[in-house]
Amino acid sequence: MTNTKSILSVARNTIEKEWRSLALVLLLVLTLLSVFVAGALISVLKEFFMETFSLDAIGNKSMSIFFFFISFWSSFLAIYFGVSTAASDRESGVILQLLSFPISRGEYIAGRVLGCFALVFTYYIIAAFLGMSGISLSAGVWVSGGNFLWSILFNSLIWLSVSTLSLFVGLYLSRLSGFIVLVIMSIFSGSSYIYYSTHTFKEAMSDIGFFKILGAIFYYLLPHNTYWSKAVNVKLFSPEKFNFNAMEIVHFTGSFCLLVIVMGIIFKRKEI
Repeated sequence: MTNTKSILSVARNTIEKEWRSLALVLLLVLTLLSVFVAGALISVLKEFFMETFSLDAIGNKSMSIFFFFISFWSSFLAIYFGVSTAASDRESGVILQLLSFPISRGEYIAGRVLGCFALVFTYYIIAAFLGMSGISLSAGVWVSGGNFLWSILFNSLIWLSVSTLSLFVGLYLSRLSGFIVLVIMSIFSGSSYIYYSTHTFKEAMSDIGFFKILGAIFYYLLPHNTYWSKAVNVKLFSPEKFNFNAMEIVHFTGSFCLLVIVMGIIFKRKEI
């Protein structure tokens, strides 16, 4: 039976362990620099193009671009935290200590994923607040970031799946190797989604080869993070209504559950 207290305890340990990491500090510094750059650009636009653009339009467009960048960075942060916490646990023997307590392997995984998710979520909220405040001050009008809640919702699905997969990879590879492998997987997964989502199954399977088979595995068995990333971009940049595909929720739920099941089976057989 799952012990919620154990999961929360592991999650809290993850946050205490990773919140001072160099990657998070660097991203926060980059975020602040981005706010300053955005403020400087807004000041230039206000001075030279005030008659062409309204302050509201300038502020909202700047905020949309800022959201795009922090969404991009937060995905890499999810990869880093997932790989880093699992790899360091394995290399330092911390995982043995944790599992010596009344904590199951499933609770360990759930707690680590929850902790990584919480760190990425917190970064996104802080970065968004800094962006809204800085850009609003520069524009002279309050920029609310109207699609902020939608971006959190869609990005949360990405962070959840990426953190889970990254944690699994970190249990077997070093931090650097795991990070590189996951970045390559993300690029390949995105390419597979673009190809298979624009071709029928018959068209896609014509002239079959190794990479097409691998691409099909990525497309059909792993979450479509590229779809959710596109959903964020449409909500942030496009004035048109987003055409939501309910089947993507079904696919995400099924593929994520499959990932967790496979990960659990393999991890149970791993010698610690």
